Amino acid sequence: MTTFPATAAELLATEWYRQPWYYTFELLPGVFTAGAGHLNLGLTRALLGRCSVANRSCLDIGTMEAAVPVLLSRRGAEKIVGVDVAPFEDKIAAVKHYTGTEFDYYSGLLHGKTVDFLKERGHVNFDLVILSGVLYHCFGPLHTLAMARSLVRTGGLMLIESFAAIDEQLAMFFNAAGVFTSDPSTYLLPSVPLLDYLFRYFKLQPIDCIHGERSTVGKYQCARVATVCRAVDAAVAEPGDSWMPAATGIVDYLTLCDWSTIENREHDPVGYDLGPSTARLRTNVPGTCDLLATVLVQAPMKLTAADAVIHLSDRV
Repeated sequence: MTTFPATAAELLATEWYRQPWYYTFELLPGVFTAGAGHLNLGLTRALLGRCSVANRSCLDIGTMEAAVPVLLSRRGAEKIVGVDVAPFEDKIAAVKHYTGTEFDYYSGLLHGKTVDFLKERGHVNFDLVILSGVLYHCFGPLHTLAMARSLVRTGGLMLIESFAAIDEQLAMFFNAAGVFTSDPSTYLLPSVPLLDYLFRYFKLQPIDCIHGERSTVGKYQCARVATVCRAVDAAVAEPGDSWMPAATGIVDYLTLCDWSTIENREHDPVGYDLGPSTARLRTNVPGTCDLLATVLVQAPMKLTAADAVIHLSDRV
């Protein structure tokens, strides 16, 4: 039975507190978990703050200790689900207790089994799906995108944040010998234009984009890139691109993404506040953000250590 001490001294002595943490949470006033300090959480939080989540259903894929579900709960989301392959039940219970939040949490889920598992429990057609810090950890990024796309309804939003290469090629770069990062769980680094194309291929219309500071690896520049897409009912091809609509008829596209489950609720679009967005739009596809053009001209978001911390009072 997990216990939740009320004093700092007792909390610091618990086994689950002394485990490695991915996120830095304030559990008691002034008492923080020793998170890994991943600043890219700041990009996800910035775009999450523009999504109208009150009374909406939300899914966080790759939730770790559930920083995103906590933020969603504090902003009034009605139904919140967090899933991950890693089992963090004790830490999740502590996060719920100390933050006073509630959400459903499921661990041990491989991506190939996630959709069926959630469907069996009635968790489908989410208003908002978050896929942050996941794609480059996957053997098959297209399979992961197809899985995530199966879970957001038409008219909803998907927030995708990823490590990416700033390159004009529509390519994925393999992290051979740790050329991009020594992290052994990083495999394929997508280019920004490829992300743009894949989102549109999977019936996701990019509407906003921000990125972090660039880093140079050999001849490549890289950055964390976060995008919000509107789920629509057709692939978003540029004029003259006959391949994209034709490629929506192949067997992998029709079976790996569970299109039959997705409801079309375009009449009830999830609100999104573009505000003073600096995203660049395509001139040939109205209302669609051009990710590479945006990253090339937009100032990077200044991320600090504070972006990686979830305080007891934080709402975004």
